[in-house]
Amino acid sequence: MMTRIRFALAAASLLSLSGGEAFACAEFKSLPDIVFSSPYDPFAATQAPRTVTIRVGGTESGCTVGIGVDGGQNGGRRMSGPGGGSLRYEIVGSDGRPVPDAPATADNGLLVERIPGKSRLDVAAYAMMPPGQTPSSGGYSDQLTFNLYEMSDGQPGRLLDSHTVSVQASVSGTIQSTLVVGGQRGDLGGRTATLEFGELETGKSLTFGLEVTGNTPYQVTLESQNRGHFTGLDTGITDARIPYTLTMDGRTVGLGGPFDLPVSSPTDSGRRSNEHGFEVRVGNTERALAGRYSDAITVTVSAN
Repeated sequence: MMTRIRFALAAASLLSLSGGEAFACAEFKSLPDIVFSSPYDPFAATQAPRTVTIRVGGTESGCTVGIGVDGGQNGGRRMSGPGGGSLRYEIVGSDGRPVPDAPATADNGLLVERIPGKSRLDVAAYAMMPPGQTPSSGGYSDQLTFNLYEMSDGQPGRLLDSHTVSVQASVSGTIQSTLVVGGQRGDLGGRTATLEFGELETGKSLTFGLEVTGNTPYQVTLESQNRGHFTGLDTGITDARIPYTLTMDGRTVGLGGPFDLPVSSPTDSGRRSNEHGFEVRVGNTERALAGRYSDAITVTVSAN
């Protein structure tokens, strides 16, 4: 009886030793950092994706593996940048679905492949940045971990390998301006709009608006063709002048020459656009000659 017991224990020991020396069936062979080559444009309808080639190599007999991706160092797959700003990105498979991490399965988007023998296999994924974000301009980064699992009955099992890569992108400084006159909206660039006063009277006023969306500081430049005066258009009154005042956000604008107003940009954690209100108020018309008068105000918005 004692001999049989010792033999059974020895056999169990041998089996345990054999199981402990089992090798992983696959490992990552190549997984480069993810660097978006083109700067992110907040106003582009789409952003060019970045192909991520994941090379997996078999180490012994062929096996089925699953590749998962975590949420990144910053959580939620977000790159961090200037002033605490963030830039969202996503890792998707060839079917366009985001790639999750275990315990998700292939049905949930885990990348599952069978590696034949000891050969190498390239698995394609894609890094994308959703459009419509307005983070501050500058450089952004995150750390992202890819995990390789041995699949069993469609479920991710033991972890075979892990690899962390850097995710990097830059955001270009850009702004977009919209002029609002008489309830009509249009892009500021090259647009001409008219404030129609009708009969000029002392103190009469009209308003217009300017909306600026962007991710960088900018300045608004205002320039009056006649230096803050309506001038006569009709024969015999071309030298006639009627003064007026212009205010931006309640602040009087000097029109003796180009007038610059620096404005801080909206931030990633605050407003994404600024709205500016303008008022044109007619000066003293008591001694003005009858006729038609006009002036032209040029509004320019430029990124700093």
